[in-house]
Amino acid sequence: MREAEESGRRQKELAKRAEEQEAFRQLMRVHTASASSYVSELLTEVVAEAASSSASGEAQLKVERLDGVLGKVEDDASLPSAIATDIVDNFLFSEVQRQQERRDADVEEQKFANATSRALNTAIVDVEAQLS
Repeated sequence: MREAEESGRRQKELAKRAEEQEAFRQLMRVHTASASSYVSELLTEVVAEAASSSASGEAQLKVERLDGVLGKVEDDASLPSAIATDIVDNFLFSEVQRQQERRDADVEEQKFANATSRALNTAIVDVEAQLS
């Protein structure tokens, strides 16, 4: 009887131990999932903050560089010599180029007119020579 009682107690202890181990395993699974979720959210937040900080720094650097370049260009463009150069480049050179193109077109046209005139003169001389 004692052995039966002892066997019954052992079975109860083993069942209770198995139940406690299962509860512990489930509790650890929940803790692990919670910790994993927390670390994941923390990493996402840190990465987003670092990316934002990096992007902000790069944007500020670009603004500083552009301001420097634009300031230099504006300073250079506001000089009287730069204004005069700009006027010459935009107006006078283009006008000179247009006039040169007109002259070239006139020369081309004159070549054709001269060639036509010479051909007609030659034809007239030939006709007169044949008639005489």
